Amino acid sequence: MTAESNKAAGRQFFLELDPRTARGALAELLADDVRLPADTLPNGRQGLAGMQEHLEFMGSRAETQFEIIDIVGEGDTVAVRARVVGKLLTEFFGIPADGHVFDIEQATFLRFQDGKIAEIWRLNDTAGMMQQLTA
Repeated sequence: MTAESNKAAGRQFFLELDPRTARGALAELLADDVRLPADTLPNGRQGLAGMQEHLEFMGSRAETQFEIIDIVGEGDTVAVRARVVGKLLTEFFGIPADGHVFDIEQATFLRFQDGKIAEIWRLNDTAGMMQQLTA
């Protein structure tokens, strides 16, 4: 795989995260044993099944949209700076679903192995999101 093909897969990954554009292709993009960020699920579940469970969990609690701002690839790693806009649909960790919208940036690093995403690291502006949701 080249840096360009990895960047294309990284773009597709973000399309799959966005409910407006997802087409159910996570299995094509992620290794079955993909290593996920520690904050993906409170129970620390890993792998493709863990990511699918996380997306179902988040999709039932928040309406989100993703926009890639920057994407850079070198070797087997792709870095993505993205904008995430969302609104809570239900109470979330004690925060009521009262119509507040959050608009944050995140940095995600994807490491590829054998043509699939093998590891994901993510840095969210969680403090900014909490501040917006509780304002």
